[in-house]
Amino acid sequence: MGEAATLLNIGNAQLAAGRPRIAHLRATAAAAIWRRLNAFYWLAQALDQVAAAADLLGNSADATRARTEARLARSQLT
Repeated sequence: MGEAATLLNIGNAQLAAGRPRIAHLRATAAAAIWRRLNAFYWLAQALDQVAAAADLLGNSADATRARTEARLARSQLT
């Protein structure tokens, strides 16, 4: 989980620095790890970042997909 947390933190920093492409790559990598671990809370966090980066990149289809999967992940928490 440490690697996934690091990837997500780097993605956050890249978004803040105006580098959505790098943020998207890092958040996507983090999401893949958390998906394999069934860590739904952190998966949703990573997918929110994927969606934010995709929006900034003009990729509305990817943003919508990430938001939909994030909602699904959150539904697994209850």
